[in-house]
Amino acid sequence: FVTKSMFVDYVIADDEAISLLKNIANSVAFYRYIAEKDVDLKKEDSLKIPYMSENGNAITDYMNYRYFYSSDAYSLLQESWIGQNVINILSHLYFEGLEEVDKKRLVSIFANLGFVEFDKEVFITQIVAADSKFCANVNIALEKNYLASKAFIDYVYNSDTQLKGGSLKN
Repeated sequence: FVTKSMFVDYVIADDEAISLLKNIANSVAFYRYIAEKDVDLKKEDSLKIPYMSENGNAITDYMNYRYFYSSDAYSLLQESWIGQNVINILSHLYFEGLEEVDKKRLVSIFANLGFVEFDKEVFITQIVAADSKFCANVNIALEKNYLASKAFIDYVYNSDTQLKGGSLKN
């Protein structure tokens, strides 16, 4: 019995199996099993397989920004200045009650799928100030919206991040 072939032949190829993974309990069990068996989960193999967001949504978006749960990352979802930008926060339930060694394996699985730890300074300097599409969506959200503009300025100012002159010019 080879876990990798089971994964490809019975999960990826089966829409019913995929739909079962839209349930948080099933998804947690599945990803923990994959981590325990040390399956090398390749991005191309997993594009159909949902993961659960902190909001409880089943997501198959592997293109937008993806973060492991943290209160700082999750609070971003409440910010009006984010606008139409998509940020996905992985559910904390994947890691609840795990021993440290099991947690590391599971972090490795999700890191291979593009999840990263949220770092406010990196977010501001490499996404808000450097990703032109993200910045354009923020600008649209800020237009004629005083409260969103104030919240954005406060967020950047309170982060203590040193931005290069003109980096938020666009």
